[in-house]
Amino acid sequence: MKYYLSILYALAIPVFMIGTVSAQPISMKEREKELSVLTRENKSYDQSGIKFAGLILYTDLRNTVEYTDNLYSSEGALFEDVVHKIRPSVTIKSDFSRHSLSTTLFLEKGTYKKASGENYIDYTARVSGRMDIFGNIHIPVSIEYTKNHSQRSDPEDQNELEPTLYNELILNTGIDYKGTNLDFLINTNLKYTSFEDNQTQTLFIDNSDRDRREFFVSANIGLSKDRLLAPFIFTNLQKIQYDRTIDDNGLKRSSSSFAGGLGIKMNTLSSLLRSTIRVGGINRSFDDESFDDINDFIYSAEIAWEPSTLLALNLYVERQILESTLNNFSASIDDIISASAYYELTPNIFLNPKFSYLKKNYQGNIRRILKRSSSELNVIYKLNKNIWLSGSYDYVRQSESENSLDLETSDVNLYNLSMKLQI
Repeated sequence: MKYYLSILYALAIPVFMIGTVSAQPISMKEREKELSVLTRENKSYDQSGIKFAGLILYTDLRNTVEYTDNLYSSEGALFEDVVHKIRPSVTIKSDFSRHSLSTTLFLEKGTYKKASGENYIDYTARVSGRMDIFGNIHIPVSIEYTKNHSQRSDPEDQNELEPTLYNELILNTGIDYKGTNLDFLINTNLKYTSFEDNQTQTLFIDNSDRDRREFFVSANIGLSKDRLLAPFIFTNLQKIQYDRTIDDNGLKRSSSSFAGGLGIKMNTLSSLLRSTIRVGGINRSFDDESFDDINDFIYSAEIAWEPSTLLALNLYVERQILESTLNNFSASIDDIISASAYYELTPNIFLNPKFSYLKKNYQGNIRRILKRSSSELNVIYKLNKNIWLSGSYDYVRQSESENSLDLETSDVNLYNLSMKLQI
């Protein structure tokens, strides 16, 4: 009898061990990923990709038809048109246990029914990766090249016969340390922007005086972000150097800026409510003596709340200083507010309303202010894992004033239908 009991025990032990291993609970991060409407995957409707040699290949082709009732964002005579956009995209991501690598390439071709001069071809190529030096020290690296066109609502490119084309080359690297008690991040960014020449009805526009190199380095140090409350200190330095010392208007546009401040990152135990707040100051000085230095406060705050497994809400506010090459202006102080929601109506139908508001206060010899608001509703229908359909409506209002005098107010209605084929 003891002999048979010994055999039963011997057989039961590995079975018990297998059952114990398979019954191990998933990690907290995996559990949160499954609960969030933003990150959980549905194998019946979400893109799976093709796996090979430790990599995953994602490809898609998006066809879009968009109608606008005010192509040139003008206040007077409105010009309506329809544009057909085709956008193929390829992404390759690594599936390594250590380090990571990602490559993305996409192209978008826009063809207008009436205004053929607005036709465009934009594309972006990006390679990014992360080298894991130790378990808590990582080096992120990325390189990106983009060819793009300016929007007709952009005040710096409104009078040209065709949209202004520009090219950007961006290099980025740094050191990311995540410790038990402290996090530390140093990031460096190099960007070169070049603009192609254009023309108005009567003038040729030499855009070479807008070509510039930008160097940006930032540092953050604070308590571990995994804590419920994680305060940190941030600082950054930026140098903008134009290829031409003096532009066509006789101005020296190169500048330097320094910013710093305090921030705090807050998490709830279940990560259903997360927020990051930054407050600080910035000083920006210009090579041209006719431009006053900018001494202002900056801030940013993001609040992400997921009250249920079907709904995610996001609120973001920010004040920042951006470059401007408009005559008589050195830069702009931008105040931004944006809010969005992502709601799962059914497992394959999602609603995505958005709202944004921008106030752009130009700095220079005269006072100029631009205000823009956008209200948008997107509906996404996932037919299956290979075909997604979507539709959207966007209402945009933009107004400009100079020395308290109204310049122009425009209203634009955009209707969009899209089909995305993917593997």
